[in-house]
Amino acid sequence: MRWSRYSTYFQSQRNGLLLYNSASNSFLQMEEAAFGVIKTISENPEAYDFSKDPGLYFNLRTAGFLVDEKKDDRLYDILKMRRLSSNYNNGVMLLTIAPTRNCNFGCPYCYEKNKDFALMTEETENNIVEFIKRRKSVQQISLVWYGGEPLLAFERILSLNNKITSLGKSIRAMIVTNGYGLNEKVIRELENLHIKTIQITLDGDRETHDSRRFLLGGGKTFDRIVANLDGLLKSAWDGKVNIRMNVDETNKGDYTKVHHFIEERYKDKRISVYPGFVHIEGDETNPDVACCFDSEKKGEFLCEQADKNGIFDLPVFPSMVLGGCTMTKRNAYVIGPEGEIYKCWDDVGIPEKVVGNVNEPDQWNMGLVAEEMIEGSYLEDEECKSCFFFPVCDGGCPRARLANKKKDVKYGTCTYFRSHLEELLELYFEQKERKKVCDGCN
Repeated sequence: MRWSRYSTYFQSQRNGLLLYNSASNSFLQMEEAAFGVIKTISENPEAYDFSKDPGLYFNLRTAGFLVDEKKDDRLYDILKMRRLSSNYNNGVMLLTIAPTRNCNFGCPYCYEKNKDFALMTEETENNIVEFIKRRKSVQQISLVWYGGEPLLAFERILSLNNKITSLGKSIRAMIVTNGYGLNEKVIRELENLHIKTIQITLDGDRETHDSRRFLLGGGKTFDRIVANLDGLLKSAWDGKVNIRMNVDETNKGDYTKVHHFIEERYKDKRISVYPGFVHIEGDETNPDVACCFDSEKKGEFLCEQADKNGIFDLPVFPSMVLGGCTMTKRNAYVIGPEGEIYKCWDDVGIPEKVVGNVNEPDQWNMGLVAEEMIEGSYLEDEECKSCFFFPVCDGGCPRARLANKKKDVKYGTCTYFRSHLEELLELYFEQKERKKVCDGCN
């Protein structure tokens, strides 16, 4: 028996002794006086007499702080096996479709600002259906409608959805939209489109948002988006709305305003707000969907929102993850309006990132597929292998990881828990205690 190398503990400034194990994702709180006992056990558990406190032994053993001699040694291989199995699961297809690269917004930071616009044809639509049909092992499709602004091609979405639905697969869909065109007609079709999640971006309060996310040629958008949200949440649609606020140094102070605005206006569990951290990779990154950001700043931001602004619904506790995204999953594709296939959302419209085309089904750039799937993966990274956080980390953005290898850059790919674990665990414990009090009042 030994102290797991995935175990840590520290004396909290406010909450006694806090213990965390990343292998089991377990958390314990003890009185501050227990620090010396835990320190002794962590240094030599075999020498400690647990007969004096069998309950302590049970808790430490059950939560994974104490493990058999070889258990930690095999954990990396076990987790790698599970994550590779998930990445190569042919029964589920992750399919992102951009029916157009056109957009009605003129956001200055947009990753697509220098790319040609395009609109999907019926031929490409039919070939997408054939593309799916050829993958006979697929039983479930996770579908994302993307752009450009996908609602500018809403009739194409309706037509393609009907054809995909006719294949008899299980479908669950989401749409990434600026929300300007989310009108009554669209809302009525959401159930038929299998759309259970909608992502809409608000970049601050009315003034800040309208200065950053305006119509092409000028024109405010905040009030129209909010009016559309009003209509959506008054409807019978039973999905989830994720309001994303793109956060950078110029507007981070508006996050609290947006959060409280949404919370007070709707009081509806179907809608929530989360921060998306703008990270510029050349001029290619789309902040509406980009997953590569500065994890250090994210950790600071999350702590600040809870400590100073009373926002407690952000992720302050790690979660067990299998990891992987379209880039590292074999049966995951991003299809552009001309039928071109990519392995990453942010690559739409970049010719050198095209790996295939549904209109030319026998033409594949398998070298690029392999490069992005293998070199973009964290599973062979020596630093990741030995990292305390490996069990609860998905390796960060594969696109950023690949850029680190191929370019003279150093984008952060580590989880924000690595630099802010103690502060975030304190917040998590206090949230649990607050919930107990609230539950006791009900």
